[in-house]
Amino acid sequence: MYVLLRIALLFSLLRVGFPALAQSTSWKPTFNPMDVRQALFYVQQPHLMNLSNYLGHTVRDKMDDCKAESALFHFRVNSQGKIDSIRVEGNLREAYETIIVTNIKSTAGKWQLPENTRPGDHCWFIYPHFVFGYTYSCPPESVELYKIQQAHYEVYNRLKPQTETRYGILLSPRQLPSMPRR
Repeated sequence: MYVLLRIALLFSLLRVGFPALAQSTSWKPTFNPMDVRQALFYVQQPHLMNLSNYLGHTVRDKMDDCKAESALFHFRVNSQGKIDSIRVEGNLREAYETIIVTNIKSTAGKWQLPENTRPGDHCWFIYPHFVFGYTYSCPPESVELYKIQQAHYEVYNRLKPQTETRYGILLSPRQLPSMPRR
């Protein structure tokens, strides 16, 4: 069984990028969510001021069912600091997917662009998002899927906040308060 878990994990990590998104990441905008309303909160808790936490901050991280859901959000920031492409893959419920896509679009105007920005520059970002169930009386197949997803989360969570890949910048997942136990 653990061999299957490892194969599923490896397959998932290989799917992080796909050839249509291949590009050089030499042009990298920096996300800056600060505004007057947020400044005091982030000064007190600076570890919360990152792109992943911003993208997932309005989505619940635990559900009252046996589902384990996740999605990869691929989005592109252009030379004007706007999001011009978004692609989502995964099994995240539609309501949460919509919230995160809205959060991605709301980053427009919050990107610090490099000084050498040219009109055709762009950068892809890949954001993994996880939602865990926490019901303890789940069928065995749900528990196995939960374990696979928990392994995915733990691997992604070990990454730096932003890791360059040949397909774009892979973000670590949003920091969860604590992992539910099974």
